[in-house]
This record gives sequence, structure tokens and C-alpha cells, in this order.
Amino acid sequence: MASGYDLYERSPIRIADVHAGSEAWIAPQIGFNCFRFQTRVNRQLIDLFDVCEDFVQGSHRPSSAGCPILFPYPNRVEQGTFVWDNRRFELPASKLLYDSHGNAIHGLCLDRPWRILDRTENSICGVFQLSVDAPERLSFWPSDFILAVTYRLIDNRLAMDFEIENPGDDPLPWGLGLHPYFRIPLNSTSNDKHCLIEVPVENQWELDANIPRGIFNDETCELPEGAYFDLLELDDLFSIEASGRPFYQSSIIDEHAGLQMTLTCQNNFRFFVIYTPSHRGSICLEPYTCQTNAINLQNAGFDTGLQTLQPGEKHILQVSIEAGEIYV
Repeated sequence: MASGYDLYERSPIRIADVHAGSEAWIAPQIGFNCFRFQTRVNRQLIDLFDVCEDFVQGSHRPSSAGCPILFPYPNRVEQGTFVWDNRRFELPASKLLYDSHGNAIHGLCLDRPWRILDRTENSICGVFQLSVDAPERLSFWPSDFILAVTYRLIDNRLAMDFEIENPGDDPLPWGLGLHPYFRIPLNSTSNDKHCLIEVPVENQWELDANIPRGIFNDETCELPEGAYFDLLELDDLFSIEASGRPFYQSSIIDEHAGLQMTLTCQNNFRFFVIYTPSHRGSICLEPYTCQTNAINLQNAGFDTGLQTLQPGEKHILQVSIEAGEIYV
């Protein structure tokens, strides 16, 4: 675990790789969200994340822009309730943390300030501990947890390292997800009709009010070979086909601009939500370590990807986002 400042920052923080012309902005006061990532490709400035101008003022939902961090559960928990180790839990009834169907959504740390542990010119590490940074929420989850996230800029790549630790006395069930909003198209001279979306999905889940029921949809999906953005209308959950590889990649290929965004995920991220927000030039490519409503479906006997850390245990995960020229 990194160590250092251990303090709260109330303003956005910039990190940069000055030689590559890359920079990222992080809002530690809003869930340690990396809300802006810019880099240069062939002298073009590429702005990868979609964000409202006043997002850092806290006037929008914390899950609505940039790259929100979803933990200890990604997406939804049905009706905000679950049973774990014969104990019933009810998640906090907050407009920010519930959807219109009454489901708890997107975890316990995306709307709270994080502490800064370490910082250099091109990197920053932040930490959120439930008992320290949101102690009133400690009773909502079976165990305390520590999530440390490090952002690092290396050339035109944003690397993200996640360290999960159980400092409590009870087992910690957990799932991690990211909710990045990627701009479409990748530069101002192109358009969405030239943007191809490639994700190595295997199965699509049938959803009822965004909750999976353990049934696969039989429809053919073009995403592994590529589907054009303007033909997509999705808010759907998929399983990933990683074929035993330690990492897998998803891409936005802007054929007109000659640019490509590549999202590289460790194969622990076995599930993927793809969401095309209406009236916005963006797409959410969301890698999850477990599926939506995993803690309830796990109790029903499904293999959901939900993991458990014993007291004192740690787990490390990696994701990166990179922009460059189109490659084969």
C-alpha cells in the first residue's frame, strides 16, 4: 500500500507526461474520478472522456461522467437488500445511489472524498476506507474495506492499479467495476458513423429492470468482430470471452480519423456492461469483476464472479486506456 500525504484535496489534481503531451485530471472529492484524459497522437489532441464542464462542482450525478470507480459492487443490487452469512443488509437510501426501479447502484465510494496517499508529476494514489471515509456506511456491508487506486501516465497510456484489502474481522465479499464514458468520435473532424466498437463478449444476459435473471439472450452479437456506434442502442450485460489470456482488449476504432482507443483489462474482469447514453456523443464500456446483482445471484447458486477476501488478505487488479493510430 502506498504511503504519503494521507489527506483530503477539495480541488481537481492534474498529472502529466510532459514529453508525450498527455495529462489527466482527477477529482478526489468525487470518488477519485479521473474525469479527463487527454493525449497527443500525430500532433492531434485527443480528449478521451466525456464530461460536463461543471462536473467538478458536484452538480451532476457522480456516475454521469469521466471514469467512475464502482466498489464494493458494480452496477445494481436488487432493491438494495441482500443476505450474507445469515445477516440481512440494506444499502443506504440515497437518490445518488439508487435507480428509478429502487435498486441500489454503483457502490459506496463513488460519491465521497478520497484521501491522497502519494503523488508525483505523472502519477497519483488515492485511498478509500469505508470505516474512515464513510463510517456511517460501515453497517451497510459485511466487512470494512480499503481500496487504493493509482493512476499513472506513461506516454499516451493511462494505467490504473487497484489494490483491495480487508482490514476487518469478517470475510469481505466484493466486486469492482469501472464506468468510463468515452467520447465518440475520437476527434472533431470525424463522426460516429465511422466509429467501430469491438468487445470480446461471449454471452448477453436477459435483464428485467437492469437486473439479470440468470438467462442468456440467444441473439447474435456483432461486437467481437465490430459494430458501428450509430447502430447501437445498448444498456446491457455481457460475459467476456478471454480464452485463458491474462489480459483482453476492447476498442473504439475511428476509421475516418485513423485513431483507436484501446481498453486493456486483466481477465479477472469477466463481465462487461455496454451503455449508449441517449443524446450524448459517448459510449460506456464498463469492465466488471462480477455481474450485476452478484451478491444476490451468488446466494441463488449462480457463478457470478463475486469474490471474497478473508481478514488481512489483499488483491491487485490492473486496467489501462491508450490512444494511438489504428493498428491491426
